[in-house]
Amino acid sequence: MNIRALISTLLFIVLLSGCNSIGGVQDSKDASLDLSLADLLVALDDVGIHYETRTETQNIYDLRRDGAERHLYQLGAGKLTIYRFLTVDQRIEVQRDPFPTASAVPPNGSYGMGRILVFYYDGDNVMAQKLAEAFEPFGFEERSQLY
Repeated sequence: MNIRALISTLLFIVLLSGCNSIGGVQDSKDASLDLSLADLLVALDDVGIHYETRTETQNIYDLRRDGAERHLYQLGAGKLTIYRFLTVDQRIEVQRDPFPTASAVPPNGSYGMGRILVFYYDGDNVMAQKLAEAFEPFGFEERSQLY
């Protein structure tokens, strides 16, 4: 009887630890999607992109989004608007929306990374290429990849 209890307990522990491992993989994946503004700014620094905070414009890329933090930057060539949404699904919904992202064609662009959406506009192809290089480690998605 004691052997059965011991085997049952061991089996239960193995099953329980297996479930934790599966959850741990998901947790680490979610953590990689939880980029901060500081992570993005360090990535810009790493590829030599100079940026300064700027004021809001009447441009459609600067609109406030419900539930999202918004940060505005001026680059040497072009402007960045960075949104940090509450969920990845909210970011994807906004990035799929044809207004404003349909006009985010090169050299303008939209870069989705986890809960963060970056709009680049009024720039040039050289800066767009540098941005893609900066965001590549985060596995960014462009609007065309969401369909």
